[in-house]
Amino acid sequence: MADAEALDAQDTELGYECFGGAGVSADPLVAWAPGGGATEYPAGTGLPIAGGRPLILQVHYNTSNGTGPDHTEVAITVEDDVDQPAVLARINGTDLELPPGQDAVTDSYAVPVNQDIVVWGVLPHMHELGQPIQLTVEEAGEETCMIDVPDWNFHWQGLYFYTEPVNVNAGSTAEITCVFDTTGRDETTYFGENTTDEMCLAFVYVTGG
Repeated sequence: MADAEALDAQDTELGYECFGGAGVSADPLVAWAPGGGATEYPAGTGLPIAGGRPLILQVHYNTSNGTGPDHTEVAITVEDDVDQPAVLARINGTDLELPPGQDAVTDSYAVPVNQDIVVWGVLPHMHELGQPIQLTVEEAGEETCMIDVPDWNFHWQGLYFYTEPVNVNAGSTAEITCVFDTTGRDETTYFGENTTDEMCLAFVYVTGG
């Protein structure tokens, strides 16, 4: 993580300023947003961390009502080994372009599944214009719903795990579909990290099939 250390060294403040990402190539360990509780991964699974690797914590601050000291704390549970190493795969596109003044604007992205995987849970994500969001997997003409949130609430977000994991075969197609209400906007809304921007994405917690 020499790149992150270099960015840290260039910034005179604690850590380094970045927006929209860590500023370096890095695999996510967890994503949290207001309204979410602690994330506990299913027993026997976990995200690998290389020994001696520094961790990057990115925080998005809301300074609309002023600023104050940061008292953020993070607790991580570690194991020497797990039966099924996992990854947090991300499904989304960045060409989101929502015209203003419409009560139901639909956007979707489809990606191929290139290998057999096991899906343990899904973290859907939109911003303040979001309405329904759905992730499906289609194989040989049959569609499986992976998650369906009919009435999105930006203030309640989390990684939702299944009672039983779902097997997804190579050759399937995963598609995320989002609906937005732009009636309160008078300009086009684009993909972006600001709360006033929008997103249509999902993190998917998967292990090998």
